[in-house]
Amino acid sequence: MLDQELQALWQQAPSDMQIKFNQSKLMIDVNHDIRKFERTLFWRDAVEIIAAIAVMILFGRLLYHVPITVVRIGSGVIIFAALLIVYKLIAVKRFRKNPSPNNSFKEYLEMRYQHLSKEKRQLETVLYWYILPILIGYAILGSTLLYIPLWWAWVFYVFYLASGFGVGWFIRWLNQRAVNKQFNPILHRIESILESLESS
Repeated sequence: MLDQELQALWQQAPSDMQIKFNQSKLMIDVNHDIRKFERTLFWRDAVEIIAAIAVMILFGRLLYHVPITVVRIGSGVIIFAALLIVYKLIAVKRFRKNPSPNNSFKEYLEMRYQHLSKEKRQLETVLYWYILPILIGYAILGSTLLYIPLWWAWVFYVFYLASGFGVGWFIRWLNQRAVNKQFNPILHRIESILESLESS
Protein backbone atom coordinates (compact mmCIF):
# COMPACT_ATOMS: atom_id res chain seq x y z
CA MET A 1 0.00 0.00 0.00
CA LEU A 2 2.80 2.40 0.89
CA ASP A 3 4.59 1.73 -2.40
CA GLN A 4 1.45 2.55 -4.35
CA GLU A 5 0.98 5.79 -2.42
CA LEU A 6 4.61 6.82 -3.06
CA GLN A 7 4.23 6.03 -6.74
CA ALA A 8 1.08 8.14 -6.90
CA LEU A 9 2.82 11.05 -5.19
CA TRP A 10 5.75 10.69 -7.61
CA GLN A 11 3.44 10.81 -10.63
CA GLN A 12 1.68 13.90 -9.26
CA ALA A 13 4.92 15.75 -8.52
CA PRO A 14 6.01 18.59 -10.84
CA SER A 15 8.42 17.58 -13.61
CA ASP A 16 11.21 19.86 -12.35
CA MET A 17 11.03 18.17 -8.94
CA GLN A 18 11.24 14.77 -10.61
CA ILE A 19 14.32 15.89 -12.56
CA LYS A 20 16.05 17.12 -9.40
CA PHE A 21 15.24 13.85 -7.66
CA ASN A 22 16.62 11.84 -10.58
CA GLN A 23 19.81 13.91 -10.62
CA SER A 24 20.29 13.46 -6.87
CA LYS A 25 19.76 9.72 -7.13
CA LEU A 26 22.19 9.55 -10.04
CA MET A 27 24.85 11.44 -8.05
CA ILE A 28 24.46 9.06 -5.10
CA ASP A 29 24.59 5.93 -7.28
CA VAL A 30 27.61 7.05 -9.30
CA ASN A 31 29.50 8.22 -6.22
CA HIS A 32 28.82 4.87 -4.53
CA ASP A 33 30.07 2.91 -7.58
CA ILE A 34 33.21 5.04 -7.93
CA ARG A 35 34.09 4.75 -4.25
CA LYS A 36 33.52 1.00 -4.31
CA PHE A 37 35.76 0.63 -7.36
CA GLU A 38 38.48 2.79 -5.83
CA ARG A 39 38.42 0.66 -2.66
CA THR A 40 38.98 -2.38 -4.87
CA LEU A 41 41.97 -0.64 -6.45
CA PHE A 42 43.32 0.29 -3.02
CA TRP A 43 43.31 -3.30 -1.77
CA ARG A 44 44.70 -4.59 -5.07
CA ASP A 45 47.62 -2.16 -4.78
CA ALA A 46 48.14 -3.00 -1.10
CA VAL A 47 48.49 -6.70 -1.93
CA GLU A 48 50.88 -5.92 -4.81
CA ILE A 49 53.05 -3.68 -2.62
CA ILE A 50 53.23 -6.26 0.18
CA ALA A 51 54.18 -8.95 -2.36
CA ALA A 52 56.85 -6.65 -3.86
CA ILE A 53 58.34 -6.01 -0.41
CA ALA A 54 58.42 -9.77 0.25
CA VAL A 55 60.20 -10.29 -3.10
CA MET A 56 62.76 -7.60 -2.22
CA ILE A 57 63.49 -9.27 1.12
CA LEU A 58 63.81 -12.75 -0.43
CA PHE A 59 66.07 -11.74 -3.29
CA GLY A 60 67.97 -9.33 -1.07
CA ARG A 61 68.99 -12.35 0.99
CA LEU A 62 70.08 -14.14 -2.18
CA LEU A 63 72.04 -11.09 -3.26
CA TYR A 64 73.82 -10.93 0.08
CA HIS A 65 74.40 -14.61 0.85
CA VAL A 66 75.03 -16.28 -2.54
CA PRO A 67 78.51 -15.42 -3.89
CA ILE A 68 77.67 -16.18 -7.52
CA THR A 69 77.82 -13.25 -9.93
CA VAL A 70 74.92 -14.38 -12.13
CA VAL A 71 72.69 -14.96 -9.09
CA ARG A 72 73.55 -11.53 -7.72
CA ILE A 73 72.85 -9.81 -11.04
CA GLY A 74 69.52 -11.63 -11.45
CA SER A 75 68.53 -10.89 -7.85
CA GLY A 76 69.46 -7.23 -8.30
CA VAL A 77 67.31 -6.96 -11.43
CA ILE A 78 64.32 -8.53 -9.66
CA ILE A 79 64.76 -6.20 -6.67
CA PHE A 80 64.84 -3.25 -9.08
CA ALA A 81 61.68 -4.59 -10.76
CA ALA A 82 59.92 -4.84 -7.39
CA LEU A 83 60.96 -1.27 -6.52
CA LEU A 84 59.64 -0.10 -9.89
CA ILE A 85 56.30 -1.80 -9.26
CA VAL A 86 55.95 -0.12 -5.86
CA TYR A 87 56.88 3.25 -7.39
CA LYS A 88 54.37 2.91 -10.24
CA LEU A 89 51.53 1.88 -7.94
CA ILE A 90 52.17 4.78 -5.58
CA ALA A 91 52.97 7.39 -8.24
CA VAL A 92 49.65 6.98 -10.06
CA LYS A 93 47.85 7.99 -6.87
CA ARG A 94 49.07 11.55 -7.26
CA PHE A 95 46.42 11.95 -9.97
CA ARG A 96 43.71 11.17 -7.42
CA LYS A 97 42.59 14.56 -6.17
CA ASN A 98 40.29 14.78 -3.20
CA PRO A 99 37.24 16.93 -4.00
CA SER A 100 36.42 19.88 -1.80
CA PRO A 101 32.90 20.89 -0.72
CA ASN A 102 33.12 23.73 -3.26
CA ASN A 103 33.51 21.37 -6.21
CA SER A 104 30.48 20.71 -8.36
CA PHE A 105 29.35 17.22 -9.26
CA LYS A 106 30.77 17.76 -12.75
CA GLU A 107 34.18 18.73 -11.34
CA TYR A 108 34.10 15.69 -9.06
CA LEU A 109 33.44 13.40 -12.02
CA GLU A 110 36.20 15.03 -14.07
CA MET A 111 38.71 14.45 -11.24
CA ARG A 112 37.69 10.83 -10.87
CA TYR A 113 37.75 10.32 -14.63
CA GLN A 114 41.30 11.66 -14.83
CA HIS A 115 42.49 9.39 -12.02
CA LEU A 116 40.80 6.24 -13.33
CA SER A 117 42.07 6.93 -16.85
CA LYS A 118 45.64 7.01 -15.49
CA GLU A 119 45.02 3.73 -13.64
CA LYS A 120 43.68 2.20 -16.84
CA ARG A 121 46.67 3.39 -18.86
CA GLN A 122 49.00 1.87 -16.28
CA LEU A 123 47.30 -1.52 -16.66
CA GLU A 124 47.53 -1.27 -20.44
CA THR A 125 51.32 -0.82 -20.21
CA VAL A 126 51.85 -3.50 -17.54
CA LEU A 127 54.04 -5.47 -19.95
CA TYR A 128 56.79 -2.82 -19.83
CA TRP A 129 56.99 -1.83 -16.17
CA TYR A 130 55.81 -5.02 -14.46
CA ILE A 131 56.26 -8.17 -16.53
CA LEU A 132 59.42 -7.59 -18.60
CA PRO A 133 61.69 -6.36 -15.75
CA ILE A 134 60.77 -9.40 -13.66
CA LEU A 135 61.23 -11.77 -16.61
CA ILE A 136 64.69 -10.34 -17.33
CA GLY A 137 65.82 -11.06 -13.78
CA TYR A 138 64.09 -14.45 -13.92
CA ALA A 139 65.97 -15.34 -17.14
CA ILE A 140 69.31 -14.23 -15.69
CA LEU A 141 68.80 -16.32 -12.55
CA GLY A 142 67.80 -19.33 -14.61
CA SER A 143 70.92 -19.07 -16.73
CA THR A 144 72.82 -20.67 -13.84
CA LEU A 145 71.40 -23.93 -15.21
CA LEU A 146 73.67 -23.55 -18.21
CA TYR A 147 76.70 -24.07 -15.95
CA ILE A 148 75.60 -27.67 -15.45
CA PRO A 149 77.73 -29.78 -17.83
CA LEU A 150 74.82 -31.97 -18.93
CA TRP A 151 72.86 -31.95 -22.20
CA TRP A 152 69.47 -31.69 -20.50
CA ALA A 153 70.41 -28.41 -18.80
CA TRP A 154 69.63 -26.52 -22.02
CA VAL A 155 66.30 -28.31 -22.38
CA PHE A 156 65.38 -27.53 -18.79
CA TYR A 157 66.40 -23.88 -19.26
CA VAL A 158 64.16 -23.55 -22.33
CA PHE A 159 61.27 -25.08 -20.36
CA TYR A 160 62.10 -22.72 -17.46
CA LEU A 161 61.94 -19.69 -19.78
CA ALA A 162 58.75 -20.89 -21.46
CA SER A 163 56.99 -21.31 -18.12
CA GLY A 164 58.08 -17.83 -17.01
CA PHE A 165 56.89 -16.21 -20.23
CA GLY A 166 53.65 -18.18 -19.97
CA VAL A 167 53.00 -16.75 -16.52
CA GLY A 168 53.89 -13.28 -17.83
CA TRP A 169 51.43 -13.64 -20.70
CA PHE A 170 48.72 -14.77 -18.25
CA ILE A 171 49.34 -11.74 -16.01
CA ARG A 172 49.08 -9.46 -19.03
CA TRP A 173 45.83 -11.16 -20.08
CA LEU A 174 44.39 -10.69 -16.58
CA ASN A 175 45.22 -6.99 -16.65
CA GLN A 176 43.72 -6.49 -20.12
CA ARG A 177 40.61 -8.31 -18.92
CA ALA A 178 40.41 -5.91 -15.95
CA VAL A 179 40.63 -2.98 -18.39
CA ASN A 180 37.76 -4.33 -20.50
CA LYS A 181 35.54 -5.65 -17.71
CA GLN A 182 36.11 -3.10 -14.94
CA PHE A 183 37.69 0.14 -16.13
CA ASN A 184 35.96 0.65 -19.48
CA PRO A 185 32.38 0.31 -18.15
CA ILE A 186 32.83 2.81 -15.32
CA LEU A 187 34.78 5.24 -17.52
CA HIS A 188 32.11 5.06 -20.22
CA ARG A 189 29.45 5.69 -17.60
CA ILE A 190 31.28 8.77 -16.30
CA GLU A 191 31.75 9.98 -19.89
CA SER A 192 28.04 9.67 -20.65
CA ILE A 193 27.09 11.54 -17.47
CA LEU A 194 29.58 14.32 -18.22
CA GLU A 195 28.16 14.63 -21.76
CA SER A 196 24.63 14.88 -20.39
CA LEU A 197 25.75 17.53 -17.89
CA GLU A 198 27.39 19.48 -20.70
CA SER A 199 24.23 19.43 -22.79
CA SER A 200 21.87 20.30 -19.94
